[in-house]
Amino acid sequence: PTRSSCPSHLITAANDGCVCLWDVRSTSCRTGLAKCISVTGKNLHKSGIFSMDVSKGTNYDDIYVCTGSKDKTLAVSTLNSVSKGAECQAFFVSNHHTAKVGCVTMQGLSGSTLIGSASDDGSVAIHDFRSKDIAHDLDGAHDKPHSVVWHPKNENMFITAGFDDTIHAWDLRSMKKPWASFSGHVPLTSKACKRIYRPAFLTQSCAAKNADYILTGSNRSNCLSMF
Repeated sequence: PTRSSCPSHLITAANDGCVCLWDVRSTSCRTGLAKCISVTGKNLHKSGIFSMDVSKGTNYDDIYVCTGSKDKTLAVSTLNSVSKGAECQAFFVSNHHTAKVGCVTMQGLSGSTLIGSASDDGSVAIHDFRSKDIAHDLDGAHDKPHSVVWHPKNENMFITAGFDDTIHAWDLRSMKKPWASFSGHVPLTSKACKRIYRPAFLTQSCAAKNADYILTGSNRSNCLSMF
């Protein structure tokens, strides 16, 4: 990322457990591929990376890269560390989950150090990479949860989804149970959810009111549902 409006770098992660940093301004005349600046080694993960998210910190140069892996760990590195290739070191690693970490989502609001994760062990967790603690652990929230989505403006709100027929909305100030649950997007003819679908917030602001909606697809459905 640069200070200009045109992005100059791309970050990718793959099943080899490595994170690659690319310079999209420099391409090969022969292949047309972007120049690969760095490739991390096995210091981040011992197995494939299943999910990745990038977030900016309070300072422009503070860019965090969060990865979730089949090795059951979640890791947070800085972009500067990723650029060092095989010498990359994560400054925060969580061993909280006991199965593949299929989703990692950084809150993304300025100054926030919270990360949401979902794992095949059946739990959703909220990590704080500043205090290096688990802020919240939602065990059994879904049947194999696969999505954690933060509200783009409300720092206390997020939604989760899994291989079941319900989307849960949570409030960080009261985590004993979801403040709301939504269903009806999964067809009644679908006996089991086997595909990942990712719900998303749709926010609107007008003079009359502030409106928040949840948009989602579903397993075995061509429909888009709105709550």
